[in-house]
Amino acid sequence: MSLPKFVFAAGIAPLIVAAQAPETQSVASPKTDASGPAKANQIVCKKFDAPTGTRIGKRQICKTQADWDYIQAQEQEAIDRALRKPLDI
Repeated sequence: MSLPKFVFAAGIAPLIVAAQAPETQSVASPKTDASGPAKANQIVCKKFDAPTGTRIGKRQICKTQADWDYIQAQEQEAIDRALRKPLDI
């Protein structure tokens, strides 16, 4: 595998893994309305499976919905940028 292909594969692999649909569990009080700014500040916990080839390493990450939305937008932008760039073959 040539160096540019390897760099592309190594750079896109974490994005593909991150794009897999993790289980989500939102933590909010039942009295709050989930609209507008309240929804953006709501804490959402996502469970990620262990990496392939191991049984350990399962983890749960909790962030605000606004943070998750920002991360998803950045990942989508990186994927779009990688797909637009021609490969050097």
